[in-house]
Amino acid sequence: MSIKQDWLERQIEAIGQGFAALLFGKNRVKKVFERFKEEHQEVKNQKMDEMLLDVLINQYLNEGEFLKAEEALFSFIEKEKTPHMLVTALSFYNQLSDLDDDKLKSSGFSKERITQRIEKLKQIYNV
Repeated sequence: MSIKQDWLERQIEAIGQGFAALLFGKNRVKKVFERFKEEHQEVKNQKMDEMLLDVLINQYLNEGEFLKAEEALFSFIEKEKTPHMLVTALSFYNQLSDLDDDKLKSSGFSKERITQRIEKLKQIYNV
């Protein structure tokens, strides 16, 4: 499927370049599409980071490694804070808050720590 998508993306890009060249001139179009490709690559990398974070969080949750999950979460957010990462973080803390105190305590967590971390996220994201 990705081969078809890549082909379609190339076709759309070629058509766009043709129209843009007619409207703006060849040299300007080349610069615009180079910038577009750079921005598109950044978005692709960001999506990969978000997917990786989701996988890590789920794996650590399943293993009961809540501190490792939290460490991964904040290291990704420090690198680049995206809305998706905020949603992932809130979901993570929501899942933890549903656990009983004994399970949290055995993993080095508490309800108080969850509340503190949510407050920290609010500061980081200015919400």
